[in-house]
Amino acid sequence: MLCSLGMSPEEAAKTLQAAQAYSSRRRQAAPGRSSAGSSAEGGAAAGRAAPASEPGAPPGPVTAAHAESVCRVLADEARIPVGRLRDVLARAPQLLGCTAEDLRKQYEVLAPVWRRPRRLAQAILGFPAMLGPDYPAQLGTGLKMLGSLGLSREQVSSTILRHPQVVQYKRQDVLRRLRSAGLDLDTAPAEVFQFIAENPHLLSREGSQQLRGKLLLLRGWRLPPPLCPLVLARCPPLLKQPEESLQEVADILINYGMTSQQLHQVLLGYPYVLCLQPDLVRLPLKLLADFGVGLERVAEYPRVFGHDPVTYLGPRLAYLRAYNPDKLRYRLVTLLSRSDEEFAKLSGRMAEEYQVFKDAWVRQFEEQVDLPTRSGQRIHTLSQRLWQAEVTDELWL
Repeated sequence: MLCSLGMSPEEAAKTLQAAQAYSSRRRQAAPGRSSAGSSAEGGAAAGRAAPASEPGAPPGPVTAAHAESVCRVLADEARIPVGRLRDVLARAPQLLGCTAEDLRKQYEVLAPVWRRPRRLAQAILGFPAMLGPDYPAQLGTGLKMLGSLGLSREQVSSTILRHPQVVQYKRQDVLRRLRSAGLDLDTAPAEVFQFIAENPHLLSREGSQQLRGKLLLLRGWRLPPPLCPLVLARCPPLLKQPEESLQEVADILINYGMTSQQLHQVLLGYPYVLCLQPDLVRLPLKLLADFGVGLERVAEYPRVFGHDPVTYLGPRLAYLRAYNPDKLRYRLVTLLSRSDEEFAKLSGRMAEEYQVFKDAWVRQFEEQVDLPTRSGQRIHTLSQRLWQAEVTDELWL
């Protein structure tokens, strides 16, 4: 049966051996559990074996028919793709040591928690052992462990839903891994706990190594250690960015003359800048320098890097220089966090006039400047898409 799923004879034998061992342990433990339960209830017959219909009742030997019934539950009810059954059983051979009814009942317990069958299927693919009879006890232990770390009830729930294997982790191991990575939960702000709840893989051995690399990089830019996790918490996509590309963007900011303090303000205020293409960082800096806007003002409003440099930032700076240069000294948030109509009113001109100027400026810029492209897209189109993905209603208040 297992070979029909794509397992090699050696892999199938190893999986069956593990399943048989697990099944034997359950059969040996069943009378003891029953006896303990009877004593607690007041002295019913000790050693009474659990009926086969009870959850957790161990099956007999793992036969081909039994393996087929387990696979049927996994495929039909848990919605595991047939092509993934091999991986699920290889990683959690104990599922073959359970009855089909055990698996069905465990799935029915988990279904209301994960709510959507597809989400539960993805969780099972990530941690197939959660369908085993040991998971409820592990879940209780995991809830206490996560709460003791300082996560709220909502954050604990989010952590388990996203990373169900977290219930197997021990508190001391988690704290040791996080401290080794450079994160001390005792001094971490609330944003960091939410960040962990949304990225709970960081609590694993592999995830903590990923976290360590990013925190070391941030500390290399002289960012105070307690603030390094905050940068990641405010921009989780940084976790997936190559460290070389992050360093390249930081080098651009530093080479333009940013002080360490200004760099820290930018990273804390708009850490998404590290995810941008280098040209989408250079161009705004050059435009701002050309129009006499100092880096101290960039540090005060680092979201300037979120605005399209060609169709948004450049035309506004040029329009003010032409018609109201005194207002170039205004704070960047005042000049940029407004609609075109509001900006035209601020500059003392008609909205239609600004629109004509803007169209002409963009056209002239594109004619005179050879903008780099990627996949056939001009740089300002790419930055516009990035901006649309980042902008929120709050920014315009």
